[in-house]
Amino acid sequence: MNIEPNAKTLNTMVDAMGAIVKSLVATLPPAQQEVFLLKMMDCVESADRKGDDLLNSLLQTLVEAGVTEQRPKPRSGA
Repeated sequence: MNIEPNAKTLNTMVDAMGAIVKSLVATLPPAQQEVFLLKMMDCVESADRKGDDLLNSLLQTLVEAGVTEQRPKPRSGA
C-alpha cells in the first residue's frame, strides 16, 4: 500500500487512531478505563515537557476520544 502523505491522509490516520482508542476504552472495565486514560495523559504531559506540540495535540485528541467511551465506576455498596 502506497499512501501519499497529505493533510487528508494524516487526518484519516488520526481518525483511525481515535477509533482504536475508543474501542479499547469501551472494552475495559471502568477502573481500567481510568488507568488507561491516566497513562495517556502521562504521555500528553511528556510531550508537553519535550516541547512537542504536535504530539501533545494528537495525544490530547486521542484522550478526548477515549473519554467519550468512559463509563462511570460503580458505586461501592451498590
